[in-house]
Amino acid sequence: MCRIAGILNSGDPLHNIEDMVTKMCTLQKHGGPDDEGIYSSSNGKMVLGNRRLALLDLTHEGHMPMQYKNRYHITYNGEIYNYQKIKNELKSFGHNFSSHTDTEVILAAFDQWG
Repeated sequence: MCRIAGILNSGDPLHNIEDMVTKMCTLQKHGGPDDEGIYSSSNGKMVLGNRRLALLDLTHEGHMPMQYKNRYHITYNGEIYNYQKIKNELKSFGHNFSSHTDTEVILAAFDQWG
């Protein structure tokens, strides 16, 4: 089971917000031993962190937090059971995929249908 952490601050950017999320993720290393990642928004008001337990895609292409089209970013802990069916439908709309993860399918589905 992946572990996630994050901070969203709609006010003034917090100092060391990335360090805080990194520390949160480090404390959860036992639950996500396969990979780790941090995403910081360009305005410094949001940081997402992930400790990954790789199940569907064991390659680096499954790295999280994941981005799609340089617009959408996600970190989550879950599983989309019918992601292959949704992925095939999204391919028919012209979406391309670089991983074998359900996470990338979530991002493409959000891009397609909102």
